[in-house]
Amino acid sequence: MKKIVSIFIICLVLAIPCVYADYTVVSNGELWDILVDSFGNEYAAAGIMGNIMVESGLASNNLENSANTQYGVTDAEYTAHLNNGGEPYASSYGYGLCQWSAERHINLVNYMRANGYDVSDPYGQMEFLKYEFENTANGYYSSSWYSNLNGNMMVNIFANESTLLSVGRACTAVSGVTDEKLLKVIGASEVWLHGYEKPNYQGDSTIASRASIAMDFYNTLKGTSGQHVILGDLNKDDNINIIDVKLLLQKVIAGVSNPSLKERTSCDMNKDKEINIIDVKLLLQIVISGN
Repeated sequence: MKKIVSIFIICLVLAIPCVYADYTVVSNGELWDILVDSFGNEYAAAGIMGNIMVESGLASNNLENSANTQYGVTDAEYTAHLNNGGEPYASSYGYGLCQWSAERHINLVNYMRANGYDVSDPYGQMEFLKYEFENTANGYYSSSWYSNLNGNMMVNIFANESTLLSVGRACTAVSGVTDEKLLKVIGASEVWLHGYEKPNYQGDSTIASRASIAMDFYNTLKGTSGQHVILGDLNKDDNINIIDVKLLLQKVIAGVSNPSLKERTSCDMNKDKEINIIDVKLLLQIVISGN
């Protein structure tokens, strides 16, 4: 009898019409949650967001302005071209949240396609960011102590608050900051600037402006990690209801062998890094209880 009831419920849920979420748009708070989850603390998240803000304005479909001018295309037109299988003809320019350019621009496009993402999907781009870190054999930067850094070493630095504090204290481009938490943010911003982003100019004015933006993000978003994405809200309408159950059930029926960052953020109800019928059951219980 229970089996019959379960089958009936599944059929009923699947018959419900629904609208799918647009995951190609991400709020500052969502990006904050992603970065805190990926790098382990709010200081790293703030330092990275300050740099990304300068690079792309936190727009994941951003094509470098010089490319817009040279090729006569908008960000949306270039993104659509890539999503339709076109060649990344503007690869010598920056694209995406981190303004990946040259070979890294091409690598981003290939990664997003291989993993079924819209090339402008911010969740996919953040997955690519981690992938790039984990698969970087050589140092990113060829000056000072950054010369020996690789991706995994940078992840470890971001996770080490004492190291971030030391880098922040040693930064001469930003003056008048004594709060240790903000010094850690400055340290994270500088590590990202020199060790990963590597803009053409990395002098004091660049360091100071990016650190200032990073500190603003920290002061605005500190203590809010995990509060910007509603677990179980698969269609991103700020409510959890039977439509979300349907979307999750469809995903489980289709099979999710290696959940993406996007899927873990919205679907992994018991946070075991797997998406299965247990998550459907937990989500259904929440909907039935009305909590």
